[in-house]
Amino acid sequence: MLIETGAEEPGQNGAIMIAVTSAAGAVPLGAPTSAPSPLPSPFSTSPPQYSGPYVAIPLPTLAPNTTYTVSDNYTGWANNPPQCTATITQFSGSFTTSQ
Repeated sequence: MLIETGAEEPGQNGAIMIAVTSAAGAVPLGAPTSAPSPLPSPFSTSPPQYSGPYVAIPLPTLAPNTTYTVSDNYTGWANNPPQCTATITQFSGSFTTSQ
């Protein structure tokens, strides 16, 4: 499972959408749920500087010895009239599963 935080839960209108991919393609993610308490430790990155609810995003069983990339896709300002917004992809990190 991935733990994500932000102003809005992933998957809602205008909210951040999480994507997990590997060389084989996109990984199907489960619907966001409440994050476990206490949160898993240690954090893989520093806790965010903004507040918002933590949500858990379920992952299917992942392939062994595979590198996965995690990114946030969100609607942001594009300043390209008549389209003033665009989907922006921001790299969040990567991880490799063990054998």
